[in-house]
Amino acid sequence: MDATKRIRIALLPGLHGTDALFRSLVNLCPPEIELITLSYPTNELRSYESLTEMILEKLDGDQSNLILLGESFSGPLALFVASRKPKGLVGVILAASFVLPPRRGWAKWLPWEIGCRFAKPVYGLRSLVSRRYAAVIQGIYEELHKVSPSVLADRIRSTLAVDATIALKECPVPILYIAAARDIIVCKSSLKKILAIREDVTVRTIDAPHFIVPSAPADVWSAIVPFINSCRAA
Repeated sequence: MDATKRIRIALLPGLHGTDALFRSLVNLCPPEIELITLSYPTNELRSYESLTEMILEKLDGDQSNLILLGESFSGPLALFVASRKPKGLVGVILAASFVLPPRRGWAKWLPWEIGCRFAKPVYGLRSLVSRRYAAVIQGIYEELHKVSPSVLADRIRSTLAVDATIALKECPVPILYIAAARDIIVCKSSLKKILAIREDVTVRTIDAPHFIVPSAPADVWSAIVPFINSCRAA
């Protein structure tokens, strides 16, 4: 790592694909770190391969001391991008994510587009009855309304067919996994599969639900900063 240059962290969003839910993390960003927030098309079907190319294009240029943070859906994307060895890459962070489908194979046959249409009002209702995470759930509700149900359904099907094990195994930089202790979306077995492939992955667990970044931004930074320092020392 070039210690004379700032750390840049590219934030790759979850299933919704928008950057708004990173706002709380951005607001707490240490001054010596630069955040790059990325978004995905809201009305275009894009495979993991297509999104990988899109991210590489957006990151093209001088990205010395670059760290990729992939939340949930974007964990495999962070690894796919890392496998292409973008300039200056020094680390990868997986937040409540996976490298193999987080649910059983039969789930890919469910009518996800219909489910995504119903998910939006469900999140709206949850935001009214939730206490601790009402603002986060309301934010998710608002972001889901920006994305077409067909795109959300296609992304779900992509997660149920993904295999980023080779990208994980061959990742050329250190990896941090931030686990959500209250995660009911990504199974704990997802982390076990990751550690079975890469024993050197650093793990930090935070008392938060699946949407870990907007739910516990200060705790996320508490996990990220030591990882950055370890990358500097490498």
